[in-house]
Amino acid sequence: MNCQQTLAKPLKLEGHELIPSACVGISFFPEDAADAQGLMQAAETALYRAKERGPSSIELFTPLLAERLQRKFEVASDLRRAIQNDELTLNYQPQVDSRTKALLGVEALVRWQHPVNGLMSPATFIPLAEELGLIGLLGDWVLEKAMAQMARWRDQGHPVPQVAVNIAPQQLVPGFADHIRDLLARHQLPASMLELEITESALERDNSIIALLQALRDMGVLLAIDDFGTGYSSLAHIKHLPVTCLKIDKVFIDDLPDDAYDVAIIRTVLALGRSLGFRVLAEGVESEEQFLFLAEQGIDTILGYYFGKPMEAGVLEQWIDNRTKG
Repeated sequence: MNCQQTLAKPLKLEGHELIPSACVGISFFPEDAADAQGLMQAAETALYRAKERGPSSIELFTPLLAERLQRKFEVASDLRRAIQNDELTLNYQPQVDSRTKALLGVEALVRWQHPVNGLMSPATFIPLAEELGLIGLLGDWVLEKAMAQMARWRDQGHPVPQVAVNIAPQQLVPGFADHIRDLLARHQLPASMLELEITESALERDNSIIALLQALRDMGVLLAIDDFGTGYSSLAHIKHLPVTCLKIDKVFIDDLPDDAYDVAIIRTVLALGRSLGFRVLAEGVESEEQFLFLAEQGIDTILGYYFGKPMEAGVLEQWIDNRTKG
């Protein structure tokens, strides 16, 4: 029996059974280092990678692994500086009424033009921010910039009814509702102009999350479940959440209207949304065929390239002007 099997023996603790696990990082002398300190550093590097892979993982140190980890921390350092120095930008993607094609709002999407690596995908740096504890700093930056832009549009007479902002689970902590209230007051925005998008994974946390969401709804902030259908979907839980919108993930839109399973899912989510009084939004709509099918089914809101890609604020203003003239 190896050490991991020994560690994995169940333990009884105050009436509960616990099953421990351990991740292991391994380095070798003299291949990886010539002294104890170097060997420990190499083993810690391997251990970091083992933890990334999940419980009970074992990883051997390699120079390539050290180089990869070094690059990750360099990018994280660059990201912290970019947030602090206001080097990020926000793009805005239109949310459109499926019946009238009127602009209902925009979704704010963060972009990062790295000075060396070029335009970095949010799919790369947002998980990194979550992993290294920067997501709160990044999330606050996005909220501040999105609300400031909404205030500018209001003052300039641009008809943008609301802005949707993605919120990471780590941001949903005590005091978050007060933070949102302060931001709205600072920019003199009604709460109804802000929609917070929360992933289903955030709903797996304890019941305190419901109280926090209820505090946000009580002040008038709109709440959407993002990527609905791809994560934690307990209907018994959802019925108690004070949300206002279900966002159907792009994965269920891509093969419409040909995929019978996706059609069934769309109709089911629509029926659920209607019965609970939620608005239903389809994201990732790219073709006229998809749009016409969704509109026929009764989807409330469309988000996707069919109406507009994510745009800088000035480009969106021109997009709005062109639609008004047309």
